[in-house]
Amino acid sequence: MCISLAPVQFGKTVTGMHEAEDGSHVVFYQNVVGAPTAKSASSTTRGGRRRSASAAKGAALPGNWQVASKARGNALVIPLVTGDFGSVELLRGTAETPDLLRDIRRTLLPPQRRSRGSRSFGSDSKGAVVIEQFDIYTIVRAENASAIPNAVKAVEARKRPPLNQELFDALESWYGCPFAVACFNTDDDQGESKPIAFKYQPLYPDVFMIYTLDGHDGGVPDLNAQVELDHTVFASTWRSKADAGKTVRYSDDIPAELKPYVPERVVGRSLPAGTTMVNGDILVPIDSVAAGQFEAYRVLPPNAPARDAVPLAEA
Repeated sequence: MCISLAPVQFGKTVTGMHEAEDGSHVVFYQNVVGAPTAKSASSTTRGGRRRSASAAKGAALPGNWQVASKARGNALVIPLVTGDFGSVELLRGTAETPDLLRDIRRTLLPPQRRSRGSRSFGSDSKGAVVIEQFDIYTIVRAENASAIPNAVKAVEARKRPPLNQELFDALESWYGCPFAVACFNTDDDQGESKPIAFKYQPLYPDVFMIYTLDGHDGGVPDLNAQVELDHTVFASTWRSKADAGKTVRYSDDIPAELKPYVPERVVGRSLPAGTTMVNGDILVPIDSVAAGQFEAYRVLPPNAPARDAVPLAEA
């Protein structure tokens, strides 16, 4: 469902990406945090319109994306696929829209199933770090993933997750982009969190990478494992045709500053509890989203060992 830094049970994950008119990409994430179980401690089974000029200058797609402890502190890990760390912004308006991603989830379910401030932590040889508070989370955002274990030492002890330098060295190697870790207390912070949303200037403006790489024991994920999912994944773009995808009807009043970054129409897929597939992320070409299609592929991180992209339906 995502990577955590200590055993935990995540469920009803809703995650996806939106392309805003200013060329930024927005990543959304929300789940239900539960107590760790024996299973969660080892969650894997081994085995339309023109873009702006700035958005068009993206990096070439990686080969992998070529498609035809006893500590109670914990954290979920989110890659921010940008080459411009300064462009990353936490969209705090989601604190006022707790139902935002639940509404998207309801929109995509099959019909029969519907029913605070920031501070700079400075920088070192491993790049800039920012720490900010949001809902149940203390969020540590780092320009380079390998800087996170040292930065997390500044998080209050009850939320401080175990520090596994090997994991973050691997994530930095595999993704080559900034990361955020949202720290929480496994005992005190169970239940559904407010949606987290970051916007940034994308490194790859023509595709969305919906982050679903799985690992819930704090170790380096097994890229070849068969993993269980309990997800709703979605994609959206401001360029969507009027009849593309499904219109989302929001229960909350969307704050004015958040509206440019919230999907109006979405495409996606529900992957209910018990769904299994090979570990990895989900890659979606944005042109297909604009046409109202969810053309999705299971892929490994861009710099991970080579593996062919597989259509999501076959993964």
